[in-house]
Amino acid sequence: MDRNHIGDGVKGILPVKFGLQDLIFHSFAAGDAIFLIEAEGEKLGDIVDANLAAAEMHGYTIDELLGLNLIKDLDAPD
Repeated sequence: MDRNHIGDGVKGILPVKFGLQDLIFHSFAAGDAIFLIEAEGEKLGDIVDANLAAAEMHGYTIDELLGLNLIKDLDAPD
C-alpha cells in the first residue's frame, strides 16, 4: 500500500454505508493516532494499518508498526 494514500485499503474492504468509508479515510489524515487492528482470531491485536501520528507516538515508522501487536508489543505512551 502506498503510504501517501493511507486508508485506501480501508475504502476497498468496507461496505459503502452511511459514509463510513470516507469517515475512516479522512480520519487517517487527522492528527489523532489511529491503528487498524485484527479484531478476532489468532492474530487478535495485530496492527494491519496505522497513520503517521500513531507511528510517531510510539517511536516507529508506519512500516515498522505493521505486524506488531498492539496488545503485546506496544506500551501506552508517557
